[in-house]
Amino acid sequence: MPVSRYPLILCTLSISVLCVFLPSCKSGKTGGVDQGVIEYKLEVIENNNPIMSTDMLPGTMTTRFKDNNMSQELSAGMGMFSTSFISDFNHKTIAQTLSMLGKQYACKVDSSGLPELISKEPKLTFQFVEGSKIIAGYNCKKALVRPENGTAYEIYYTDEISIENPNFYNAYAPVKGVLMDFQVTRYNIRMHLTASKVTSESVSDELFTLNAQAKMVSIDEMNSYFNGGN
Repeated sequence: MPVSRYPLILCTLSISVLCVFLPSCKSGKTGGVDQGVIEYKLEVIENNNPIMSTDMLPGTMTTRFKDNNMSQELSAGMGMFSTSFISDFNHKTIAQTLSMLGKQYACKVDSSGLPELISKEPKLTFQFVEGSKIIAGYNCKKALVRPENGTAYEIYYTDEISIENPNFYNAYAPVKGVLMDFQVTRYNIRMHLTASKVTSESVSDELFTLNAQAKMVSIDEMNSYFNGGN
């Protein structure tokens, strides 16, 4: 049965923000928090997507992390549509899921497929500069990011976390810390994400495993959904 364009475009945010799969940290604690939830405010800066209107995009992203695993989720329609991105830092694998009206879809990329996936990300160069900011109660460092064909912007990240190399799977890989204030562009939608709240709490292991009932699809098929395919 064809998948409608609305929930599929929501998936694009996940992989963009793909840019995005970020654990949290706790200021002043050696090693940082290794289990909890971080909430991001999502603001659309520019939307040139011909299918998805800005009003249809979610305003928040929720990230849950535990034992070097992370799950980021975006949902809309009172939970009728949701998409998540699951990353395993130990085995260097990532997975994309889509839930729509009771139907489940998933794709997975292992370490051998990561170079090709990252090569499709927008090319970014980084300049790590002096400067800091407190975001959601955490000390964050500053960097300047310049897209290959775009205007430079500031990002902030923190190293007060026990997870190593949290951006291993995306264009922000040179940033050795958790992104707390950053931008990402995907499918002609440029977004700004800022951490608004970090909570240390128990996280279920089930969030980091794929539903056995989900239909496994290729990354190309999942990407076709992101482009508004059927």
